[in-house]
Amino acid sequence: MWLARVISFLLFTWVAEVTPFNVHVDNRMKNKDITPVLGRGYSIGVGGFHSVCMHVPVITQPTEDYQYVFVEIKGEISEEMNQDPMSGSPALAPASVNVENERMSRSGSGSVHVMVGYMKVERYYTSVDESAAPLIGEAVSLLQSKSIIQFFQACGPNYIRSIRRTSDITAVFIYVSASKQSDSAFAGDMNSSAKGKEADRRHRFSGGRLGQGKRSAGKKKFERTSVSAYAEGLVIFIWAFGLGSIPATEGSRLNASNMNEYAAVMNTAFESMKNPLAGQVRTVETVPWTFNAAFQNALDVSKPLVRSAYLCYRNADGDTVFANGTLTECFDTRNAAQTKTCGYDAQDNEYFDPFKCRIERSEDAVLPELRKFNLVANGEFISNIALKIRKDMMAMQIHLNCVSELLKLNRGGWDDKLLFNRRLNRFEPGFVFFDVKTLLHKLMYGDSVDYVPLADDPALTGNYLMVTKLNDIKNLIIGFFEPCMLKMGEEKYNTVNGAMQMFHWTTITECSKLKCTFPGFTWNNSMSDCVASDADTIGLQYRLDEYCPPTLRDWLKNDGSEGQAVRQIEN
Repeated sequence: MWLARVISFLLFTWVAEVTPFNVHVDNRMKNKDITPVLGRGYSIGVGGFHSVCMHVPVITQPTEDYQYVFVEIKGEISEEMNQDPMSGSPALAPASVNVENERMSRSGSGSVHVMVGYMKVERYYTSVDESAAPLIGEAVSLLQSKSIIQFFQACGPNYIRSIRRTSDITAVFIYVSASKQSDSAFAGDMNSSAKGKEADRRHRFSGGRLGQGKRSAGKKKFERTSVSAYAEGLVIFIWAFGLGSIPATEGSRLNASNMNEYAAVMNTAFESMKNPLAGQVRTVETVPWTFNAAFQNALDVSKPLVRSAYLCYRNADGDTVFANGTLTECFDTRNAAQTKTCGYDAQDNEYFDPFKCRIERSEDAVLPELRKFNLVANGEFISNIALKIRKDMMAMQIHLNCVSELLKLNRGGWDDKLLFNRRLNRFEPGFVFFDVKTLLHKLMYGDSVDYVPLADDPALTGNYLMVTKLNDIKNLIIGFFEPCMLKMGEEKYNTVNGAMQMFHWTTITECSKLKCTFPGFTWNNSMSDCVASDADTIGLQYRLDEYCPPTLRDWLKNDGSEGQAVRQIEN
């Protein structure tokens, strides 16, 4: 109980400091495999996204910061590009590699020079206009039917209110000149071409006088006032990140071989950056659903939970009596700290004897602020447990599928074939890869049996690892998850799911088993608590990540590319 109070206090302090909003800057938001969109649910505790439960027809007018530079890089490109405004550009790593490679390949040809053009748009204040953003119909139905647990499972405890994005394009020019004087003339032509004859407020670019500059063995002559400059082998690299749809207009392009085409590239990129929803995600602001007016209205959570206040019947002398006036023993808030006859105990269990108790008045049982706090904390808890079970079930399906695929190969000519390990470079010296027979054994029986038995070994018949894992999932659901959800879903003071609005999960006996929220723990019926899983089931996920779905090393390409399989096991 002491631990539960400490955790409850810490969580309350944390929520109080960061609500009503949280800004997330971690790499999960930048993952291109997920889609953080306005109105989508999010769980802070698990760092995962839920369904989109808000209709967002209107967004606020975003604000944009614009930057453009065109500079010569004289030192290490990785150092000079890592300064404002180019610091943090995704093009830094590929640009450094390509520039150094070009410098090395041209080191004996003359003076190698590098020019960089960089344009960036940073867009922020792109937010939900909550005055015109209702919850979707299905979410409203869940709240109106008081199915709060189901709402949090579908929509998460929080939603995305605003997103900050950036779009940028980097062009690197590499060329060789004969002398510093000619280099200055050449650089001047490039810079004036990039800036254009007019620097209008939309920063459009017009081509300069630089001629065709594709890489070639010969030399091109460029004229600039009274200076003659000779340059050879112009190479242009372009990297663009977070662009919107490319305008379908004449002249739109993202490749260039000369300065006229470079100007068109920058114009095209600038036009695509105007899309308010374009750009790589940098930060995301999330807000608890309990701070959303539509949520509060649908659930009616802006009011306190109300209960009846009970007192014992008393006579004129103050003695407790039955309703008919006969003396009796009775305890209420006047003569007992934790009532057992009329009123409520420390766990808010109700006690009411109609022959001894009377209704004194109505009183607030849970204030709206505490209801909201408990809903947020319990919503995060529900998301965490649901994710744990969902991951276990997904791993179970992958496990079964992998064993099924291996059994298709478990024939005379396939048992000793080596499999590809996705966690390691397949060319790492000294590493021993599993063959089909060994992996099948480990997925069937675990790593604890250190020999590979025959298929008909009676000592192992039926002791399958997948059966053990399936029982672990079943026991966790029956022993922990179900009782906890039933307790949270109890009606309190004529309010469906009132318990999860009254109590923090750490104060609910059926839920306050912290180890059950951790990966690698399973339910133990005899201890009525979660314990560490055995070594075979703990290491199972690692094996699945390594080898499933199974791919033979013989099926890999021989071009040195890691993990590129030319075929998979066919059904």
